[in-house]
Amino acid sequence: MGGMPGPAVPGFPGGGPVPGSGPAPSAEDPSWAMIAHLSGIVVACLGWLPALLVHASQKQRSAFARHHSSEALNFQLTLLIPYALAWIVYIVLAFLTPTVVWIGSVLIALVWGLSIVFGVLAAANANKGGWYRYPVAVRLVK
Repeated sequence: MGGMPGPAVPGFPGGGPVPGSGPAPSAEDPSWAMIAHLSGIVVACLGWLPALLVHASQKQRSAFARHHSSEALNFQLTLLIPYALAWIVYIVLAFLTPTVVWIGSVLIALVWGLSIVFGVLAAANANKGGWYRYPVAVRLVK
Protein backbone atom coordinates (compact mmCIF):
# COMPACT_ATOMS: atom_id res chain seq x y z
CA MET A 1 0.00 0.00 0.00
CA GLY A 2 2.96 2.35 -0.39
CA GLY A 3 3.04 5.34 -2.61
CA MET A 4 2.12 8.95 -2.32
CA PRO A 5 -1.19 9.95 -0.82
CA GLY A 6 -3.70 11.33 -3.27
CA PRO A 7 -4.45 15.01 -3.65
CA ALA A 8 -6.65 16.77 -1.14
CA VAL A 9 -10.28 16.30 -2.09
CA PRO A 10 -13.18 18.30 -0.62
CA GLY A 11 -14.84 16.09 1.96
CA PHE A 12 -11.73 13.95 2.23
CA PRO A 13 -9.26 16.11 4.18
CA GLY A 14 -5.63 15.20 4.29
CA GLY A 15 -5.56 13.60 0.87
CA GLY A 16 -5.36 9.86 1.15
CA PRO A 17 -6.92 7.63 -1.44
CA VAL A 18 -9.13 9.60 -3.76
CA PRO A 19 -12.53 7.91 -3.93
CA GLY A 20 -12.72 5.94 -7.12
CA SER A 21 -8.95 5.86 -7.65
CA GLY A 22 -6.35 3.28 -6.82
CA PRO A 23 -6.87 -0.46 -6.67
CA ALA A 24 -10.40 -1.76 -6.46
CA PRO A 25 -11.45 -3.19 -3.11
CA SER A 26 -10.76 -6.90 -2.67
CA ALA A 27 -13.64 -9.34 -2.40
CA GLU A 28 -13.62 -9.25 1.39
CA ASP A 29 -13.09 -5.49 1.88
CA PRO A 30 -16.79 -4.61 1.53
CA SER A 31 -17.66 -7.28 4.10
CA TRP A 32 -15.28 -5.79 6.66
CA ALA A 33 -16.60 -2.31 5.89
CA MET A 34 -20.20 -3.47 6.34
CA ILE A 35 -19.36 -5.11 9.67
CA ALA A 36 -17.84 -1.85 10.89
CA HIS A 37 -20.88 0.18 9.80
CA LEU A 38 -23.62 -2.23 10.92
CA SER A 39 -22.14 -3.08 14.31
CA GLY A 40 -23.52 0.16 15.74
CA ILE A 41 -27.04 -1.02 14.98
CA VAL A 42 -26.61 -4.23 16.93
CA VAL A 43 -24.75 -3.03 20.01
CA ALA A 44 -26.10 0.57 20.22
CA CYS A 45 -24.03 2.49 22.81
CA LEU A 46 -21.05 0.19 22.34
CA GLY A 47 -21.04 0.39 18.53
CA TRP A 48 -17.57 1.92 18.63
CA LEU A 49 -16.04 -1.31 19.94
CA PRO A 50 -16.62 -3.57 16.90
CA ALA A 51 -15.70 -0.66 14.61
CA LEU A 52 -12.45 -0.27 16.56
CA LEU A 53 -11.70 -3.98 16.24
CA VAL A 54 -12.30 -3.89 12.47
CA HIS A 55 -10.15 -0.77 12.16
CA ALA A 56 -7.30 -2.29 14.17
CA SER A 57 -7.34 -5.54 12.20
CA GLN A 58 -7.84 -4.13 8.69
CA LYS A 59 -6.17 -0.70 8.58
CA GLN A 60 -2.85 -2.03 7.25
CA ARG A 61 -4.46 -4.37 4.72
CA SER A 62 -6.71 -2.12 2.70
CA ALA A 63 -7.27 1.60 2.19
CA PHE A 64 -10.94 0.84 1.51
CA ALA A 65 -11.44 -1.06 4.78
CA ARG A 66 -9.39 1.56 6.67
CA HIS A 67 -11.55 4.38 5.29
CA HIS A 68 -14.84 2.68 6.13
CA SER A 69 -13.77 1.42 9.54
CA SER A 70 -12.43 4.84 10.54
CA GLU A 71 -15.64 6.50 9.32
CA ALA A 72 -17.75 4.03 11.28
CA LEU A 73 -15.57 4.44 14.36
CA ASN A 74 -15.69 8.24 14.19
CA PHE A 75 -19.47 8.18 13.78
CA GLN A 76 -19.98 5.77 16.68
CA LEU A 77 -17.67 7.82 18.91
CA THR A 78 -19.61 10.96 17.95
CA LEU A 79 -22.87 9.22 18.88
CA LEU A 80 -21.56 8.67 22.40
CA ILE A 81 -22.31 12.36 23.11
CA PRO A 82 -26.06 12.23 22.38
CA TYR A 83 -26.31 8.75 23.92
CA ALA A 84 -24.76 10.07 27.16
CA LEU A 85 -27.05 13.10 27.20
CA ALA A 86 -30.11 10.95 26.55
CA TRP A 87 -29.14 8.55 29.36
CA ILE A 88 -28.59 11.47 31.74
CA VAL A 89 -32.06 12.81 30.90
CA TYR A 90 -33.51 9.33 31.42
CA ILE A 91 -31.86 8.85 34.82
CA VAL A 92 -32.67 12.36 36.06
CA LEU A 93 -36.30 12.03 35.01
CA ALA A 94 -36.52 8.58 36.60
CA PHE A 95 -35.60 10.07 39.96
CA LEU A 96 -37.41 13.41 39.74
CA THR A 97 -40.57 12.68 37.76
CA PRO A 98 -41.01 8.99 36.95
CA THR A 99 -44.21 9.66 35.02
CA VAL A 100 -42.27 11.37 32.19
CA VAL A 101 -39.26 9.05 32.12
CA TRP A 102 -40.49 7.99 28.68
CA ILE A 103 -38.94 11.18 27.30
CA GLY A 104 -35.47 9.79 28.03
CA SER A 105 -36.44 6.51 26.37
CA VAL A 106 -37.58 8.37 23.26
CA LEU A 107 -34.30 10.31 23.12
CA ILE A 108 -32.28 7.09 23.37
CA ALA A 109 -34.43 5.52 20.63
CA LEU A 110 -33.94 8.57 18.38
CA VAL A 111 -30.16 8.36 18.67
CA TRP A 112 -30.32 4.64 17.95
CA GLY A 113 -32.58 5.37 14.96
CA LEU A 114 -29.96 7.76 13.56
CA SER A 115 -27.36 5.04 14.01
CA ILE A 116 -29.55 2.62 12.07
CA VAL A 117 -30.32 5.00 9.18
CA PHE A 118 -26.77 6.21 8.65
CA GLY A 119 -25.25 2.77 9.32
CA VAL A 120 -27.44 1.14 6.68
CA LEU A 121 -26.69 3.92 4.16
CA ALA A 122 -22.96 3.54 4.78
CA ALA A 123 -23.07 -0.27 4.63
CA ALA A 124 -25.04 -0.22 1.36
CA ASN A 125 -22.52 2.19 -0.12
CA ALA A 126 -19.59 0.05 1.07
CA ASN A 127 -21.22 -3.08 -0.34
CA LYS A 128 -21.24 -1.42 -3.77
CA GLY A 129 -17.54 -0.56 -3.39
CA GLY A 130 -18.27 3.14 -2.82
CA TRP A 131 -16.57 5.57 -0.46
CA TYR A 132 -18.93 6.94 2.20
CA ARG A 133 -18.56 9.77 4.69
CA TYR A 134 -21.03 10.29 7.50
CA PRO A 135 -22.57 13.75 7.30
CA VAL A 136 -22.12 14.30 11.04
CA ALA A 137 -19.03 12.91 12.72
CA VAL A 138 -16.10 14.25 14.66
CA ARG A 139 -13.01 13.03 12.81
CA LEU A 140 -10.92 11.62 15.66
CA VAL A 141 -9.50 8.59 13.84
CA LYS A 142 -7.84 8.89 10.45
